[in-house]
Amino acid sequence: MKKQKNEGITIIGLAVTIIVMLLLAGATISSIVGQKGIFANMNKTQNQTRLDEEKRILKASVVNAMSKDSVGNVTKDNLSQSLDQTVDEKYTIASEGNGVLKVTFEETKNEYYVFEDGTISSKNEYETNVIFAITPTTIPALKINQEKKIKAITNTENAELKWKSNDESIVKIVGNSTNEITIKGVAVGKAQIQAYLEIKNKSGQIEKVKTEVCNITVVSESQTPVEEIDFSMISGEQKRTIDLSSPVTTCELKPIIYPESARDSVELEWESSNPEVASVDENGIVTGNKNGTAVITVRTNNGKHAETTVEVQTSPTEIVLNAAELQIDIAQAQHTKLEAAIKPVTANVKTGITWSSSNSDVASVNQTGEVEAKSTGKTVISVVTENGCATDCTITVIDSSKYAVPDQSNPSSPTGAPDTTQSPSDDTFPWWLVAGAAAGVGAVVLGGATLIVGAVIGVVTAFVGFLTHLFWGW
Repeated sequence: MKKQKNEGITIIGLAVTIIVMLLLAGATISSIVGQKGIFANMNKTQNQTRLDEEKRILKASVVNAMSKDSVGNVTKDNLSQSLDQTVDEKYTIASEGNGVLKVTFEETKNEYYVFEDGTISSKNEYETNVIFAITPTTIPALKINQEKKIKAITNTENAELKWKSNDESIVKIVGNSTNEITIKGVAVGKAQIQAYLEIKNKSGQIEKVKTEVCNITVVSESQTPVEEIDFSMISGEQKRTIDLSSPVTTCELKPIIYPESARDSVELEWESSNPEVASVDENGIVTGNKNGTAVITVRTNNGKHAETTVEVQTSPTEIVLNAAELQIDIAQAQHTKLEAAIKPVTANVKTGITWSSSNSDVASVNQTGEVEAKSTGKTVISVVTENGCATDCTITVIDSSKYAVPDQSNPSSPTGAPDTTQSPSDDTFPWWLVAGAAAGVGAVVLGGATLIVGAVIGVVTAFVGFLTHLFWGW
């Protein structure tokens, strides 16, 4: 950790000020400086922060040390070199045996225990918890008749360690010493070496059993191990794409394996990070299932692997508008909205759709489909998807304020307005009403009928005339 400047006087002055303020506020001395007081809690917080910081830096050093070791273990020399690069305070490293290193930071006196596999435990964790691990946990290419060692790491002595091969026809245990065994490849195949730590109580009874596993792949003596595996990509291509709208909704992945002599005998395992989007079979055939992204990983039997990203999308197959033809009266409204629908409904539209007008002087369109009429005439509004699906709508713009509708009842009126030159008395009373009145008056005056009889004659005559006019148009 980086050393801090000595700000003792400032800190003391600040502490005194805080204590005085707390006392004035009614706090007691014990609540401030007692074992459970404010300053005690502050110290605990500071100590925990320091512990977290030390473990963070130690973890980075351990990762760096493991990268320098041929089998990925933590060694005393590599860890010391890594700590020298990241820590500027004094520390010590001591071997505790059984692959465990104890690192002590002299300034804080904090102790940490580092295991060969990179596990880090504080002193409290190491002393109170039973730690059990084996190294290595994977042997990707053990040749037939080749021998390897597997080591167990633990911090307890009150336990019994047992080893077992789950398939001795492939891997056999040929040597067993304290916390370490020697294995030997027997035949091509895969097997596991299982380690069991039986933890006992003071009476010698088993309280708990912890298990660790080493996965082993045995290859033939003549088999060339894979050194590198990768996917070839077209220049500039970042991922592969499957289009669910196309006739082919699969793609075949062909990894490149180096050296060439390892290609014939290598065994590959395939895996998809998201099978619901894209699944992969044992031959590297990827099938698109729904829109989304998946990472496809291929692994060799000696632990090499490669990844590639597959994007599944659905391209638009059709685009339709809510109208094929529209008329806009510029005297009444200048705007209208066209709505576009893309098929299928699951289609991906990344860059949207593009709208255009064949004659923007007549009517223009923005990129949301809103049409603005500008002058009379015709134009074609087109819309196209990113993959070329297109449709259009013909817009006719009129202006009703520039002309009047002719009045066919009065052709002599040039403006179409009613002719007001005729006599107000013309057609004031219909003929059948006049005839009824005349018949009634005549019956009274000339025929000597009473007024009532004359009125009846007039009404009947008018009614007959009305029916004649209604049905025959007279």
